[in-house]
Amino acid sequence: TIAGRAQYRIGRTYEALGNTASAIAAYQLVETNYPTSTDITSAIYNSGWLYYTDDNYSSAIVEFDNILNNYSTSAEAAKAIYYKGMSYYNQENFAQALAEFNNSITSYPSGDKLTDSWYYRSQCKYKLEAYTYLDAKADYQYIVTNFPNSSREAHARYYLGSCEYNLDNYTAAISLYQDYLANEPNNDWVPQAVYKIASTYYANGDYSLALAQYTTFYNTYPNNKDAGDAHYWAGKCYEKLLDDVSAHDEYCTVITQYPNCSKYPNAVVRRDTIGLATCP
Repeated sequence: TIAGRAQYRIGRTYEALGNTASAIAAYQLVETNYPTSTDITSAIYNSGWLYYTDDNYSSAIVEFDNILNNYSTSAEAAKAIYYKGMSYYNQENFAQALAEFNNSITSYPSGDKLTDSWYYRSQCKYKLEAYTYLDAKADYQYIVTNFPNSSREAHARYYLGSCEYNLDNYTAAISLYQDYLANEPNNDWVPQAVYKIASTYYANGDYSLALAQYTTFYNTYPNNKDAGDAHYWAGKCYEKLLDDVSAHDEYCTVITQYPNCSKYPNAVVRRDTIGLATCP
């Protein structure tokens, strides 16, 4: 109806103005007063989306369920089931989120949220104790293999290494992180992968290789949030290699240049334990 379209347009106007509460109220008037409007599914979905972006996940789920229960063949349904899953995911209800992502994959295999559903299905398995890291890794590999040009492929490739790291398969983890760096040199997680390779070498007892990688990391990314921690672990590597003077220098770098990093207290303890002079 013309009235229903006008009411929907009011919601769109409020949304464009950033007035979320008024936009939701306007969209819900479409639901209540104009249930046969051609804009009904858009109004319901937009209400859910605005609740979602406002972190009101419980209310978002109600709106997305309305779409899925009553308008499952609509254009909005594939997005609704994905964001219903994301609502549960953001509430850290990973088991229910996984169920929704599974439904998204099976019910809407041609939907534009298919790759995203696969990725967050993998993330749920990565986080849930009911699944192994091998289960998660299989899903990440599926993304890398089947969606090589998607926006999720790079981070899925990164998580292949993380799955092996968490399984204590350090050699495999390093190889996969290196594969990520070779294939995704411009991705936003490149610094994180460099740091993880260093940590993996350290966990595997390869202290010379770990030291080289930590040094590369903090020289390349001196302002990264983990730069101070990298100096600390470089100090630990030097201790393992019986070079207390260099270890002392690394701990002093943490103390004097990165006082807010998570390893600052540990650096103070290690410096004092070594027993050399205080930091210059």
